[in-house]
Amino acid sequence: MKTFESIATLEGHENEVKRVTWSPNGELIATCGRDKTVWVWEVGDEVANGEFDCIAICNGHTQDVKSVTWHPEQEAVFSTSYDDTIRVWREREGDDEWTCTSVLSKHASTVWDMSFEPSGGGKRFVSCSADRSVVLWQETEKREWAHVETLEGHHTREIYSISWSVDGIVASGGGDNAIVISNVRDGRFVDKPRVHARAHAGDVNCVRWSPLAGGALASCSDDGLVRIWGLRARR
Repeated sequence: MKTFESIATLEGHENEVKRVTWSPNGELIATCGRDKTVWVWEVGDEVANGEFDCIAICNGHTQDVKSVTWHPEQEAVFSTSYDDTIRVWREREGDDEWTCTSVLSKHASTVWDMSFEPSGGGKRFVSCSADRSVVLWQETEKREWAHVETLEGHHTREIYSISWSVDGIVASGGGDNAIVISNVRDGRFVDKPRVHARAHAGDVNCVRWSPLAGGALASCSDDGLVRIWGLRARR
């Protein structure tokens, strides 16, 4: 039987590390933290021997960085922050330096989380914030990110987590103990969002859809529970 053990320790952040995520091809790792930075680590050929090298320290956020998300098809990292912005980081052509290529500033408070449309080739994503709103973004032909629509008035406290399913359903959870289900079609929100006001007995800290079509939603909360939610046809 194989044993589960630590094979490497990545050190460098000066404070709490808030999020870690692998790139889609498994060759890079992105981390972020309370020290306002995003770090990019390269995975060596001998992962089992702990070969990881820091190839970039991305500075630009003025407050804690809450999350990092890799673009599903490009070598780009998206970071959300307490400074109310989303930043996009890419390796600059011609050298090995990573630089901020976009600063997205549509939210009015801390941006906690974001999620790409699974079947959209990385052309759209949604973000959620302490301002109690969900923002839908779309990439333009100039490779810039444009605000499409803002969904608000459904959560009564800050939104901590958001997830976009392969079926075109966006779920968000927040400090109001609620989960809100919204439908997206052709790049726009459609239908009236469904609010599950008492989804948990405490803050909903994270929501994540199964990667399978017709899959379930998992949520976790300050109430110490993980709940699994399934969609059922209304009678």
